[in-house]
Amino acid sequence: MKQILTLSMLTLTMLLTFAIPLFAAPSIQLVINSEVVHSEAPPVSVTGRTMVSLASLKPLKLNLVWNADKKTVTVNAPGVKEKLVLTIGQKEASYGEKTLSLDVSAQLNNNRVVVPLRFISEAFKAEVEWKADKNAVIIRSADQVEKYKKLYQSTDLVAARKIAVNLPSNDENTLHNTEEGVYYQFVFPEGEALRY
Repeated sequence: MKQILTLSMLTLTMLLTFAIPLFAAPSIQLVINSEVVHSEAPPVSVTGRTMVSLASLKPLKLNLVWNADKKTVTVNAPGVKEKLVLTIGQKEASYGEKTLSLDVSAQLNNNRVVVPLRFISEAFKAEVEWKADKNAVIIRSADQVEKYKKLYQSTDLVAARKIAVNLPSNDENTLHNTEEGVYYQFVFPEGEALRY
């Protein structure tokens, strides 16, 4: 009986050790203006809300200031006079003269400040979209919203193709230190701007 119990405990320990990673939640991918954001502190979900580190928001061209004494994060955008101020643990934030309610407060997570992604993005007129099938948050900063509308909704294929060609690419120059250049040719199927 003791051997069976020991064997069962050993089997259970092995199952838990190797099975848990298989069932771990997939990581959330953050994409801002068509570029995947890589951060030392990847996005996390807190009560159904995506929280990101302050460093993850740099591609939105926001100014982010952390005040350790007051435990506040002050956020502003170039050309916008209002400042958004979030306080760690508080479900209210000030935006200019207004007080706004948050579903989830800014928090400290592993010595990093994490903030609610959608709340901050939308406060500064960025578009936020959740792609459940890819477990990804897609953001288009306020200065890029019109460009993406033209890309996805315009009937002007020439303008849309110019935008598509200039989107960030994962292709890398493998010729590095040679004098040869890299040339690309894009071929678009007739009537389509987004596939080449």
